[in-house]
Order: sequence, then C-alpha cells, then structure tokens
Amino acid sequence: MYVRVTASDPQNRTLAGLARERFRVSENNQPLEITYFNANEGPATVALLMDLSGSMTGKPRTVSFSVANKLLRRLPASTEYVIIQFHKEVSVICEACNVTAATKALNDISQSKERFGTVFYDAYEIALKKLEASRRTNRAVIVFSDGMETGDSKLSFQKLREALKNSEATSYSISSPNNLAGRLAEEGANIVKELSEITGGRDYYLKEEKQTDELADVIAAQINYHYLIGFKPLTATPDQKWHSIKIKLDFPRGEKPPKVDLRYRHHYFSR
Repeated sequence: MYVRVTASDPQNRTLAGLARERFRVSENNQPLEITYFNANEGPATVALLMDLSGSMTGKPRTVSFSVANKLLRRLPASTEYVIIQFHKEVSVICEACNVTAATKALNDISQSKERFGTVFYDAYEIALKKLEASRRTNRAVIVFSDGMETGDSKLSFQKLREALKNSEATSYSISSPNNLAGRLAEEGANIVKELSEITGGRDYYLKEEKQTDELADVIAAQINYHYLIGFKPLTATPDQKWHSIKIKLDFPRGEKPPKVDLRYRHHYFSR
C-alpha cells in the first residue's frame, strides 16, 4: 500500500528534506512497517477544472484564471495537463498537453460567456478518469469552483465521493467570494472542502486577488514536493474493506518538535 504525504509549516510553506526515519504510520494504534520511501515522485499530470457557471462571474472567475495561469508558470516544464471547462455541459479542452497548449486553452476559455446550470459532479468525475489514463503516478486535480451543483449532474455526490476515495489523485480546490449567499453557497463550500480532504489535499478560499501569487506557490510546491510512503497493512490477507491509518512525525527526545501540518489519505482499501 502507498500513501502520498505533504508536510507544511503554519505559513503553508512546504517542508522538504524530512528523512524516512521521521515518519510513523499506524493502524488501530499499531505501528506499520514502512517498506518504501521516496521524496521525489517525478513528473505530474495535473487536471485544471474550470467552473464557468453563472455563480463564478466577476471576482471568482478572475481569481480562478489568475491562479491557474500562475500555476502553469511554477510547475516543471515536464508537467502534463488536462484542461476541462464546465457549466451546464462539460468540455475537455485539451488532454496530455504541454504548458504551451494548456496556456492557450486557458486563454481561450477565459473569453467564454457564463452559462447557467452546473454539472459539477460530472465534470469532477471526467477529470478523475482522464487522470487515471495517465501513466504517471503523480496526479493532481485543481478545482476552480464554488462547489454549487444545480442538480443537473448524472452522478450523485455519494458516487463522486467514492470515486475520489478510490482514485490516486490529490485534489485541491480554489474559490473566492461571489454574489450568492445562504444555504446553497454554504453547502457548496462544504462540498469542495470535503472532496479535497478525502484525497489528502485541501481547499483554499481567497478573499483578495493579491493572494493569487502566494497560493500558486503553495500548490505548486505541494505537487512538486511530497513524500510517497509504502507500508505493509496490518492484515496480510486482503479483506475487501476500508482501513484507517494515522501518520505522524517522530523527533528525538529533548528536541522541540516544529508545528507541521501533514496531509494524506486517511484510509486505504485492502484488496
């Protein structure tokens, strides 16, 4: 079994150089044997999921395309991209494309007019399927959306949640204030947060456009640098069940441990 781990300090700066001996993996409070450790997984395939629905007009759209374009300039030239836009329909603009093609795709769709209706769940599922087709194991989906599904998707939230649990991709979501409020907006914010955290990623909420540079730095660092840890399950015989794990850092006695935020998938499926 493998789990991808990112480590960051309270200022969201990615922590590099942590040794294998620092990590502890456990299940039911019992330590698990670490069988593999790699601090450089290699080139990534990244899916950018752009929400062009009516609720994303104004600042949300401006922030989304600003972060997306800055992210392209911060990721290695070897990065492979999938660009997807959605509103009441889903369109794959480019796949297995390089940074030049991805930049052009973003520029083209940034000129599109908003459309009412949001097939958020369907678009998310398509992004996951495109990532699964990649030969690379380092996979991430960046979701630029407020998470507000209008009920037009064929896929349910529960099915999408299961698809994310079974995927190997890490998901990040970016949203910012729009003109909507109330239960639907709150529900959307909770949805993108939950879906990101399932994968060991996280959601980001930007109030100001000036934060886009910093956010692009943070996400690029997490995609570029993380720890891939292989471990031996507690039970040798697969039982076709989900199991919970915990990961922590171990520091020598007497050494003041730094504050570190570890992000990873908290479950694995024994198959």
